[in-house]
Parts: sequence; structure tokens; C-alpha cells
Amino acid sequence: MVNVRRLAAVDLFGLGPKIIIPEFAIAVLGAPALGVLTLFRSTSLTGAAFGIALIGVGANYVPMLVHAIDLVRHTAVQAAIVDEASDGMPCTQNTESSRCGFSFRSSSASQVGAGATTVG
Repeated sequence: MVNVRRLAAVDLFGLGPKIIIPEFAIAVLGAPALGVLTLFRSTSLTGAAFGIALIGVGANYVPMLVHAIDLVRHTAVQAAIVDEASDGMPCTQNTESSRCGFSFRSSSASQVGAGATTVG
């Protein structure tokens, strides 16, 4: 089963709360509004099905929005991502600076090319 909290954490980590929270809020409010409008204006079965699908899409975004707000309030985005990396599989790269290969340092340029040999 999909862990919605971790999906929200990955989105928040990748794009930040200034983009993700409004995106989820627009999806929660906008998709059902368009769905209801489509349902009322539709004259075909396909249009009605599309309206119901839009309402369902909006309903699916509600838990994502709730978890995203909770993660931002408790500043637990990075912890949720690290927990995702360690679930189910043992870590193959346990170093002091990272857990399961994830590192949250701002500059990773020092790690690029580490261990690589140059041919010259």
C-alpha cells in the first residue's frame, strides 16, 4: 500500500512547501469544483463519468494536503524521506555522513567523482 505521508514528504523536499501546499490546495478545491460543474453541464454518460473522476481526484488530494501541512509544521520532511530509504531493504551504504546513501548537505560537489580514477 502506498504511504501518502512519504509521497508528500518527497514532493515537499523536491519542490518546497511554497509550491506544494498551494498545488495540493488547488487540487483539493479546484478538481471537485470542476467535477461538479462538469456533472451538471454534461449531457452524456462520458461527461458524467469525467465529472465523477474529477471529484475523485480532488478527494485523493485531501490526505496529501493534510500530511504536507503536518510535515511542514513539524519540520519532519527529511526524517520522513530517510525513513522511506530504510524501509524494506537493508542499507548498503552506511557512512557517518549519510543514512542509506541519503545526505541532506547543501553541497554535494565533493562527493561527485569520489573514487573515480582519471585516465590521462
